[in-house]
Amino acid sequence: MRRATLLRSIRGRLTAWYALALAAGLLVFAFASLAVLAVELERRNDQFLVDARRAFLVELEVELREMPTANEAIARALGEVHFEGTRFLVLAESGGAVQATPADERIAPGGEAHPDEARSAFDSIVIGQLRALRSAVDGTREPPDVRAPRLFTIAVDAPVAGATPARAAVAGDDARVAMDVVTLRGEPYAVAALRERQGIHETLREVRRAYLFVIPFILLFAIGVGYWLARRALAPVATMSRQARLMGMASLHERLPVQSPHDELGGLAVVMNELLARLDGGIAQQRRFVADASHELRTPVAILRAEAEVTLAYSSRSEGEYRNALGVMGLATDRLSRIVEDLFLLARADAGQRMIEPRVLYLDELLADVVRAIAPVAAQRDVVVEFGSPPTTEEGPTCFGDATLLDRLFLNLLDNAVKHSPAGGRVVVTLHTDGAWHVVDVRDEGAGIPPEAQPRVFDRFFRVDVTRARDAPPPPRRSAEPRAARDVSPMHSSGAGLGLAITRWIAEVHGGSVTLHASDSRGSCFRVMLPTH
Repeated sequence: MRRATLLRSIRGRLTAWYALALAAGLLVFAFASLAVLAVELERRNDQFLVDARRAFLVELEVELREMPTANEAIARALGEVHFEGTRFLVLAESGGAVQATPADERIAPGGEAHPDEARSAFDSIVIGQLRALRSAVDGTREPPDVRAPRLFTIAVDAPVAGATPARAAVAGDDARVAMDVVTLRGEPYAVAALRERQGIHETLREVRRAYLFVIPFILLFAIGVGYWLARRALAPVATMSRQARLMGMASLHERLPVQSPHDELGGLAVVMNELLARLDGGIAQQRRFVADASHELRTPVAILRAEAEVTLAYSSRSEGEYRNALGVMGLATDRLSRIVEDLFLLARADAGQRMIEPRVLYLDELLADVVRAIAPVAAQRDVVVEFGSPPTTEEGPTCFGDATLLDRLFLNLLDNAVKHSPAGGRVVVTLHTDGAWHVVDVRDEGAGIPPEAQPRVFDRFFRVDVTRARDAPPPPRRSAEPRAARDVSPMHSSGAGLGLAITRWIAEVHGGSVTLHASDSRGSCFRVMLPTH
């Protein structure tokens, strides 16, 4: 069970993959190094054979100057030249006689080999190769003495009958032979140098034994070190997991430990802490949102309850009293419905469920309609609303957006500006195009917004009680009738501090923005920027 859990862990899988990769690398190295070693040993063995045969021929040439016959010179050279593990064989043309260095060092070298003594397994094969070589080089164009010797390998599976125990010991082994034909006193002779490959095989076996011992030891050591390194490297992850498991909604202010912010795991911890900070801020905002919404909803509900209780407290009332009570309750219900509608719109916007229906709009006509719609409310407050329309062009300032939402955006701003302008004041709306943007400014002549409150004017439920209240009128319905004929009452806004939050969302969903461009004792200016396309 513990083994299965270990293999499911990251450190277990990392260790397993590391072990497999290392084992594959070690195996490739072992096979490659054995192959290179075998080739190098064969090359050196061949070079040694060629050099040994050349030394034998040099000695043979010296003996030919001193001895009366070639056979005696060959016998003398065979007795003088000795290399460890190397034998020399000479095949004469006449009679096929073979002279050779004996396979057993205890037998005196030199002289013509007896047929029975010369018929060891290797000797038999080499003699056959010598005779075949003699036949093959008869028609060669190169002088025999300048040709490079021919190299080949002979193998013996079983000793030849009659071989001595010493010679029979080489059965089942193989040997490398360097041979060719030379001219001795005008007669061709085949001269061969033979060296058993048993030493090469033994060296390769020793190396293989060493690999069989060393590679598993290295692999086990590497697995242990790899597991220790993986566990040490992933220790911060385990620490973060334990810390995260202990965190709850009440402890989102806590943060994960960051051991090294410059590596990948430290970067992960930093990113996770940033995510926790955003979650903490979002949850805190949601809590404030719920608390503020509850507070705003409590007022109209309290009015409804109080009016109902007062109305029902007496057994009889006049018709006028009932009408007044129902009027108060109607206003409270109207405000309650607008708050709920604004909250529902913001909730759908936060969830990404509020779909817009964009189309091509003439922005100057839309602003003119909004100004005409707000004019009756402004007249009741003795405020004049002016629209500085741009010069008329052939196409006009067009934009791509949702007419209903843009209506609500500008109605919110104008209603806000009208409510906070003094009697006899003006609200000026201007429109101009700056490159790829339509810029709409809504300027009032109110008391302005305090500097400390300006960064929060677009927050939900935020209101400056002394100076301004952020109210949001509901969007008027599109119809074919003139905008001036629509009913916009002074109590059109909910007064819950949601108007500017909705205005900002509408601007952003259209790819634009709304900002508090300026605000001082002479008034405030809100700027809306919408893309031209």
